[in-house]
Amino acid sequence: MKATRPFLLGLLWAILVPTSEARDLFVNHQQGSDLQGGLSADAPFQTIKAAMKICRPGDVIHLAKTATPYHEGIEIADNQSGLPGQPITIDGHGATLSGCTPLRVEEWTKLGDGLYRNGRLLPDIFPSGQPVNEPLLRRFFFLFNGRMVRMGRNGKGDCPPLPKPADLKEGQWTHDQEGFYIKIDPSRELSGERVEYPDLGNGLRTSDGRCEHLVVRNLIATHFWNDGFNINGSAQMRFENVEAIECGDDGMSAHTTSRIEVDGFVSRGNTTGICHVQGCHSSNRRLVLENNSAFEVLLSGSGVHEISDSVILPSRRLTRVVRLSSEQAEEGKGCRLHMENVLVNGDHSKEIHDEEESRRLEHEFTVEILGKCQWSGHRVTLRSVGLTSKWPAPGVSEVSLFQSIVDGQMKPKIDLLTQTIWQANDNSYDLAGIAVGGIRYTPAQWEEYRTTTGQDQESHWGIPPEAKSRGADSSKLPAIPTQ
Repeated sequence: MKATRPFLLGLLWAILVPTSEARDLFVNHQQGSDLQGGLSADAPFQTIKAAMKICRPGDVIHLAKTATPYHEGIEIADNQSGLPGQPITIDGHGATLSGCTPLRVEEWTKLGDGLYRNGRLLPDIFPSGQPVNEPLLRRFFFLFNGRMVRMGRNGKGDCPPLPKPADLKEGQWTHDQEGFYIKIDPSRELSGERVEYPDLGNGLRTSDGRCEHLVVRNLIATHFWNDGFNINGSAQMRFENVEAIECGDDGMSAHTTSRIEVDGFVSRGNTTGICHVQGCHSSNRRLVLENNSAFEVLLSGSGVHEISDSVILPSRRLTRVVRLSSEQAEEGKGCRLHMENVLVNGDHSKEIHDEEESRRLEHEFTVEILGKCQWSGHRVTLRSVGLTSKWPAPGVSEVSLFQSIVDGQMKPKIDLLTQTIWQANDNSYDLAGIAVGGIRYTPAQWEEYRTTTGQDQESHWGIPPEAKSRGADSSKLPAIPTQ
């Protein structure tokens, strides 16, 4: 009798509490209403927030792809999770989330000569008369007729001082303790201009708690002042065919102990393509990272990361294409990145017009490994992109490269600290030089390098015909979306 009692209680519970069936929830910001049930495309919710409030394991939230973006970010609450085999899925069907909104003309004071001021724009972030919130201001921008204007600044790279209001040119902006300023064509009225500013922080953000078994697919996040996709806490998520375009900080950023899997991601015009920190882990396939302003890939902490079957096209302004750092890691630890079948093409943006410009751009693009980090590449093509290990982060770096090509219009360098552990073989090089073990080698010292280091015994300096078996396999790389 005692053995059967738990079984009978479980059977009674199963009879009294029916199993939840997965549902399709529909959202259409143009035609929906949050007073509707959202259970059919004919009676959709108006906001994603309404669907998120009632979703449960196995549900799929469908966003209608409309002619205009959703002015909304997706917030995933603490403990809002699916179950194994029953994830909560958000399917954008190609819909766009936008963090920008048109400015309200009545809130701007006309100062003359096309100059306007607003002392109450986003007062919670930029309170008038208070010290400037510089970290957020570095991420800020305006859209002038759809064109993103950062004033040459970003949160992780170059950040020149903002100009004085009197020095603004048409289509520019600035900020001081009196507020924000914009300048337009003096012959036109502000009411006739299309000027927007970002009032939403993230396209998608998870809480700092636990969010598991979540899938996000077919969604575009653009013009948020922080990140396109911001993953926190101990989230476990999968992303499929998503895009982050022209956000103020990162295209995708994972933090703390989160685990993410990405299959199909375009990140263009952000501060970084991807930026993962602390102890998060990531698996990334079919990435297109293009023209991000500070880094295409920025990794720090103690996470383990993989990028495969991907294309990286750095902006001409960029110097550090990929950076690994042991900052934010526990003592004695660092992050790891393996790149498998990846094209990093620095030549795509380098149209050399004169000798002076050629000298300025030489060896500009680099993959940097700082401190106790591990970088490995297999079937990687680095075109006008060098490899370097640097201080100041403590620890010994490990760098390895196999069946890869390092060449380009601007011959790159491999420049590693004396302590760096270097392993390489079956590669093709066309370099300006290589420095390992405290010794610098020129092309004429190729044999000496191989004898001294014991590396690259089956490699070549200069691209031989058999190099077709090395480097990224173009047939497995994603197509570059048109802008």
